Amino acid sequence: MKKQTLHILQVYRGLAVLFVVFYHAILIIFNNDEFYSFWELLSWGYSGVHIFFVLSGFIICFIHFSDINKPSRAGKYLYKRFTRIYPVYWVVLLIFIPAYLSSINSINIYHIFENITLLRVSNHDKIIAVAWTLSHEVLFYAIFFVLILNRTVGSIVICFWTLLIIYYLATGSVFMPPL
Repeated sequence: MKKQTLHILQVYRGLAVLFVVFYHAILIIFNNDEFYSFWELLSWGYSGVHIFFVLSGFIICFIHFSDINKPSRAGKYLYKRFTRIYPVYWVVLLIFIPAYLSSINSINIYHIFENITLLRVSNHDKIIAVAWTLSHEVLFYAIFFVLILNRTVGSIVICFWTLLIIYYLATGSVFMPPL
């Protein structure tokens, strides 16, 4: 039963990839074109990113649900999450750093730190623009880590996070440009 469930998740992951690729292709091909308004109807492809986030959240909960409130499992969880993201990201980051450094006037250590750790609070000086999605993944991993350490504290963190999201949406902040 588990294999069938996880197999269908791979189908959803594939569809999400197609949505994102399709969306970006439309932006590149029809940007500033008179037919762009027609293609805007098909620009729902960005929802592929949302699908990725939902799938990621589900998979983490599915795999690590039994780890909640078991601090002895926290190290293994962190190792799995760390090795899933950071090694490949850092290799790609090293490739992009020379271009980044040649395009700026001064080096801001704080922004470099944000880029290396993916613990970004701002959207300034992103070395790899699409890494914003990984920053959100890392945040989710951190919150789930708190659940593994302590269910009560983790639940409070999740409630607080949910309230912040509701506030963010209710105030229209989601439609404001990033700081």
